[in-house]
Amino acid sequence: MMHYVNAFLNSSRAFFKKHRTAIITYMAGCLVAAMFYFMCIHYNDSYHFSVSRNFFTGELVGNNADGLHVSAPWVQVVKFDTRPFRVCIDCSCRNTNCRLIAFNPKGWREFVKREGIKYYWFSNRLSFNSGQDHEYRGLHHILRGYAYDSKYTFLTIYDDVQ
Repeated sequence: MMHYVNAFLNSSRAFFKKHRTAIITYMAGCLVAAMFYFMCIHYNDSYHFSVSRNFFTGELVGNNADGLHVSAPWVQVVKFDTRPFRVCIDCSCRNTNCRLIAFNPKGWREFVKREGIKYYWFSNRLSFNSGQDHEYRGLHHILRGYAYDSKYTFLTIYDDVQ
């Protein structure tokens, strides 16, 4: 049995010695391709709106087109989900305490002016409010703070929901 294991190890060593350059080149190519994908490519679905910020020039650009987009590595791209979602105030009252809201792409500049540009997904990720009926994370958590005031152009407020 050991003879077969030793034979396999010797043949493996010989293979890797013979093809070392090709293996290293392949692994480096995979690493470069993965870095390019994570740093330069972003995807918008039909319900996404993205804002990109160039770190060097400070230019902000809104993008409503869906599909794959390529940007430079020094351009930060943040996506907003424009589908409606329900936000609630947790209470035991019989009052209307929920609203149906959605991010309005027409007001994205006002939103960026108020909140700044960052990866909103990280907002409230580590929280200990598990005793509540609803837990809000990311952009939903931020928009919940604006949902009960109707003066913002970046927010579409639908009828109150029970």
